Amino acid sequence: MAKTRGAPPRRGGESSSQPVERVQPTASARQRRLRREVQEIPEDVVPDVDEEEVPADDEAQQGDLVGVQAEVFGGGPEDTSVLRTYHRNVALRLWNGEDRGTLKLVSHGRKLTAPVDAYISDIVVNSGLAPLIDCTHSLVDRGLLSAFAERWHRDTCSFHLPVGEMTITLDDVSSLLHLPVTGRLFSLPTIGKDEANMMLVSLLRVSHASAYVETEATRGAYVRLGWLRDLYANSVQQGNLDVATRAYLLHLVGCTIFADKSDTLARVSYLDLFKDLHMVGTFAWGAAALAFLYENLKDASFHNTRQIAGYLTLLQALIYEHFPHIVTCQPNSQYEEGEALSKRWAPLRGTGDVAIV
Repeated sequence: MAKTRGAPPRRGGESSSQPVERVQPTASARQRRLRREVQEIPEDVVPDVDEEEVPADDEAQQGDLVGVQAEVFGGGPEDTSVLRTYHRNVALRLWNGEDRGTLKLVSHGRKLTAPVDAYISDIVVNSGLAPLIDCTHSLVDRGLLSAFAERWHRDTCSFHLPVGEMTITLDDVSSLLHLPVTGRLFSLPTIGKDEANMMLVSLLRVSHASAYVETEATRGAYVRLGWLRDLYANSVQQGNLDVATRAYLLHLVGCTIFADKSDTLARVSYLDLFKDLHMVGTFAWGAAALAFLYENLKDASFHNTRQIAGYLTLLQALIYEHFPHIVTCQPNSQYEEGEALSKRWAPLRGTGDVAIV
């Protein structure tokens, strides 16, 4: 008796009246079978093939990709298997004639001053964050940064330019800002007002009443940048140098690498990084700055976004270095060889247009 495919042979020639359960083929198996069948069909024959039903779980897995691939984007990608969110990108709206205008920028370059006390200055230098004081541009170019944000794609984390793709690397952060890109990484949890009040009391030594009033004023686990400046000045006068140092560092990162869209607030959770002032220099601040800017560029690439935050000096200095012929800036006459490259350029007031070359 010839063997047939299906159930294994029965012992002693016994047969079973129960039907053999058929295994549902996977999507990849169906695709391989379909490719084999297409290869076997002559070119002059057009088969009449019914669409095969796709199980619900396969539809859920393929979801967005199927929907996006069904669209044809004028002037955009024909294959969106990589650019899955292109249908939300500002570039598509620009192609269709919808210009959202320039983005609102968050920049605090004029709010930064050097520490007045030698003890605080030494800790800031050892923390690796001191370059932020001198590197931060006092002016940022809305038109220039908006133009590059329109060319950012969140799926590839890169700018799509006429000359090809380009991204911001850790080497760029190191050369442009001289921030440390190696060291400890960190991820801070989201905290509520009660936890924020406890951190303010324990690390900044403010009263429970003052902490409560501040978090109520900011409606969350935040403090105002102006409040931090006042606390810093008062702590220096009273000789509470550890408190003054933590307030200064929180103000510094809140104005630069962790600047958010609130424009006036800093997250209290960052205080946890300054709990031990002798360990502040062990963190990879450059990597954190780059990750935070990436997240803000991702948001800015969507057509419904009207504001961009993050450390915009990093983005602007990168453009100045790599595209000096399409921007309006002037060399810094006080720049010395070996300094951070972001100090080599001086932004000009009143700029905002990108030259076409």
